[in-house]
Amino acid sequence: DRAQVVLLMVDATLGLTDQDQRVAGMAAERGCAMVTVINKWDLVDDADRREKIKEHLSDRLGFVGYAEVLTVSALTGRSVHRVWGAIDRAYAGYTVQIPTNRLNHLLTELRDFGHTIVKGNRRLKLNYVTQTATCPPVFTFLANHPDLVDDTYRRYLENRLREAFDLTGTPIRMKFKKKN
Repeated sequence: DRAQVVLLMVDATLGLTDQDQRVAGMAAERGCAMVTVINKWDLVDDADRREKIKEHLSDRLGFVGYAEVLTVSALTGRSVHRVWGAIDRAYAGYTVQIPTNRLNHLLTELRDFGHTIVKGNRRLKLNYVTQTATCPPVFTFLANHPDLVDDTYRRYLENRLREAFDLTGTPIRMKFKKKN
């Protein structure tokens, strides 16, 4: 409950369990930054099996796709040193403060690209964006018709934010308000 960064440890020999998914879901609900660590990677010697494990993990943990995935072996120490860097990156994204002018520059680029939502004679126009909180980052968008924003458009905006700014390992919250 008090964690800022969660390490989700997955046993490579067992694969992702229901309990692993529940822990990831609890961390995502609480807004924790996350790093997924696949342990016992040295015991998986077949390249096809390794690829299947990663695909299965990606499919079942898509809701925390922002989490960096590391493969390690605690027994041999292989790649364990990389965990600290991943924690640092996740925490940096979790606490990042992005200036409003950079956010609005991104918003201008998005408007110029032309991707928006139209329903009937109403067209969504995002006028302004600012970061209103950290831990995790919260972005508030002022729009003419905030009720038009659907899950697909939310994912689009989240992906553009992640491309433009280093938000590895952290969830993003977005709010949409009516421009007065």
